[in-house]
Amino acid sequence: MNTISWHRSYLLIAHGSRDHRQHLALTKLTDLLRQQLTTNAILDRGKYLGTNSVITRKQKIVILERQKLPLVDYACLEFSPLSLAESIVNFARRSQQLGYRQVMLLPLFLLPGIHVTVDLPTQVNQAQQILNGQISLNLCSYLGSYVKMFELLRHKFDGVDRYKFNSQARDGKILLAHGSRLQKGNQPCQILAERLQATVAYWSSSPNLAESVATLVEQGKQNLVILPYFLFPGKITDAIATQVEQLQQDFPGVNLILDQPLGATVELANLILEGAVQ
Repeated sequence: MNTISWHRSYLLIAHGSRDHRQHLALTKLTDLLRQQLTTNAILDRGKYLGTNSVITRKQKIVILERQKLPLVDYACLEFSPLSLAESIVNFARRSQQLGYRQVMLLPLFLLPGIHVTVDLPTQVNQAQQILNGQISLNLCSYLGSYVKMFELLRHKFDGVDRYKFNSQARDGKILLAHGSRLQKGNQPCQILAERLQATVAYWSSSPNLAESVATLVEQGKQNLVILPYFLFPGKITDAIATQVEQLQQDFPGVNLILDQPLGATVELANLILEGAVQ
C-alpha cells in the first residue's frame, strides 16, 4: 500500500461538459477517491501509532480527530464559469488555509493531446504566477498513462467475453477512443489496443468505428466487443450507441456488443489513487 502524504490536497482535472451526467459522475468519482484516501490515511496513521491489529471504531475516531481528512475536489478545463487557472488558485488557497503545503493536480485525460500537452501546462503556469509560490502545485501525469490502465481495460473486455461469447476464434475487440489531432497523441492508445489484442478505432479520426467493424467482419469475426475509451457517459457515447445500432443493421450476421465507458467506479478511483500518492 502506498503511503499518504498528510500535507497534500488533491484536485481532479476533467475536460468539462454541458451534460449533467458528467458532473454527477465527477462528483461520485471525487467522493470515491476521498473515501479511498481516507481509508489509507487511517491505516497509515494506525501503523504510525504502532498497531498491527484491526483498528477499532474508537481508534478510527481518534485518528480522524488528530489528523485532517484528505481534501479532494475537481475542476474543469472547459464549460466552467471560471478558467481552470482560477479554479486551481481558489482550491490552492483553500488548501493553504487548511494547512496543506502541496496541491496534486490529477488530469483525467486518456490521451496526450493538445489539452494535456499545451492547455493544462498553460493554465497551471498561470495559476502558479498568481499564487507566487505561496503553495506548491504538482501537475501529475495524465490518467491514460498510468501503468494499471491496461489491467482495467483488460478486465472490462474479459468480463464481456466470459458473459457473451463461447468461441474466442470468432471474437473481435475494438477499443474506441476519441482521438487526437496530434500525430503522437494516438500512439499510447494504439499500444494499449495491441496489448489488449484489440483493433483501435477513433471517434474523430481514421480508422473510425465503421471502418474497424468492416475490417473485422472481413476477417471472419462474428462477435465484436466495442469498448468506448471514454471516462463517463455523455453526448459522444450516446452518438456511439446510435451508430452501433446502425452498424448492427448493416451487418446483421455479426453480434455487436457495446460496453460502457470507464465510469465513476471504485476500480477507476483506485487507479487514480496510484497517481495521487506518488
